[in-house]
Amino acid sequence: MLSRHDLVLRKILTDVQRPSRYIGAEWNRVEKSECTASIALAYPDVYEVGMSNLGIQILYDVINRHKSYSCERVFAPWPDMEEQMLKNDLPLFALESKKTIKDDFDIFGFSLQYELTFTNVLKMLKLADIPLRADQRDDKSPLVIGGGPCVFNPEPMAPFFDLFVIGEAEEAIIEILDVIADQKKDGASSFSREETIDRLSKLKGIYAPNASADKGIIKKRCLSDFDRYSVPKAPVVPFMETIHDRCVIEVMRGCTRGCRFCQAGIIYRPTRERGVQNVLDGAVAQSRNTGHEDISLASLSTTDHSQIMEILEGLLELFKSPGASVSLPSLRTDQFSVDVAKRISTKKKRGLTFAPEAGTARLRKVINKGLTEEQIIETTTKAFEMGWSRIKLYFMIGLPTEADEDIVGIADLVKLIMETTSRELGPKVGNRVKLSVSVSTFVPKSHTPFQWMPMLGQDEIERRQTLLRDNLKLKRVDLKWHASEGSIVEAALAKGARGTADAIENAYKLGAGFDSWQESFSYKIWEQAFEMSGLDLKKEAARSWEMSDALPWDHIETGVTKEWLKDEYRLAEEGSETADCRGGECSQCGACEGDLRLEIVNGKN
Repeated sequence: MLSRHDLVLRKILTDVQRPSRYIGAEWNRVEKSECTASIALAYPDVYEVGMSNLGIQILYDVINRHKSYSCERVFAPWPDMEEQMLKNDLPLFALESKKTIKDDFDIFGFSLQYELTFTNVLKMLKLADIPLRADQRDDKSPLVIGGGPCVFNPEPMAPFFDLFVIGEAEEAIIEILDVIADQKKDGASSFSREETIDRLSKLKGIYAPNASADKGIIKKRCLSDFDRYSVPKAPVVPFMETIHDRCVIEVMRGCTRGCRFCQAGIIYRPTRERGVQNVLDGAVAQSRNTGHEDISLASLSTTDHSQIMEILEGLLELFKSPGASVSLPSLRTDQFSVDVAKRISTKKKRGLTFAPEAGTARLRKVINKGLTEEQIIETTTKAFEMGWSRIKLYFMIGLPTEADEDIVGIADLVKLIMETTSRELGPKVGNRVKLSVSVSTFVPKSHTPFQWMPMLGQDEIERRQTLLRDNLKLKRVDLKWHASEGSIVEAALAKGARGTADAIENAYKLGAGFDSWQESFSYKIWEQAFEMSGLDLKKEAARSWEMSDALPWDHIETGVTKEWLKDEYRLAEEGSETADCRGGECSQCGACEGDLRLEIVNGKN
């Protein structure tokens, strides 16, 4: 006989868009009837976005491989589903078992990938009937734990979380579940919530924001033997189309390039590679268990893998059917990357994406991008010559030291690419190729050389966007940019201290949610929310610090020293570059010290 919960769910699914977001029962999902510790793993966005997140797939696999532990998934209900759940008194539930989060799980774990999902965290807590603030929860509430890149500045969300996992979670989450399982064995009722949090806070990389005042610096977790962790062999296959509807194999973590704006390039240091055979075995297993023949090799810079050609040759040998393909979502802007793309291309060529980031050589030196105009022209021209008809180029505006000539430089570079293509390859090619130019606004992030920098004001962002548009009116060039308001809110949250939590909660109460979706975002709500909290949104986004100032995230250690970040900031001001540490001299950033040294030998670390 169906429970009331199941009956209500069946009823309301006929009244919502895309019911496949909520039904579960997908191929390769894992359901366990008995376990000693459990986690509801949450991504605070809709199903199709969350299911495309590689970190969710990795943790789901790692936890469920442990015979005694259970991991189920939960995503943010779209507003129509949220309305039905509230109307019918249906609490937030996990996809696999349909069990409620509050009553049936030990941990409610969130992956925080993007600041504009923060209000969705509060929505999900409310739907789960869990108090928003950690200090309001009792022993019956599951532990609310956060991880992901956003927690490298955990303070804006600190009041809402019991614990944060700083860094890579594969080992840490098992250690957390070990503690919970041990306590259950000894009698969970004999341990208070505070005692459990205190015990967990003693684990490396675990930050308890309301109990760690005397713990000092929190050092990130980092897998020293990345290659020991095999690729998830049987990822869940969704019933609906997702953003990345293919096999995804993580071939490398970290990046040696040293782009000064890139937080991921800092927090995932040092670079570690997955061995060739591990990659090939994972690809075969994933394809067999999912039916996908598209293989995507994921990392911050996949063509930097020391054995990328061996990997590609192995995949092309294994996947020979006409429908099979291999893709590399992250390509360097150089000749080698185009040669690699040519090696794996099929008769139907997909678009290529490159990221020059800045329009002038001077500004590329400031951000340590390490690209010349000649390299960019040569790479794009070669790609068009090889048969690609569309290339996407990523740029940023608002970078430190940027002037109007750098904005115009983007337009000039794009024009030069199109002119060179027509001149070198002739009008037959030149008249059919297209460029998609995507321009985002630079947002200073913690633990980067630019963390001390302010965000541009809204009027100046829009002035520079207009300047670019007026200088780039060209056939076969599609120019797009991100709205300034979302970037300003992102910056205010990324740079915030603990008091920013009040603004986040006020925004949620005023109706904010799905802020990364243009149709749902309301800048007025965020302005009001900050004002209600005694803060000015624009001033918070535009905040800058002196290098001697204490920063809200100084208690979080990435392995990269603050002194190195200061040195990189000074080099940026000088317009000086730092060599790629894979082939150049070590810059002594600190990430490879101790037991984590950069030693890439035959794909092993």
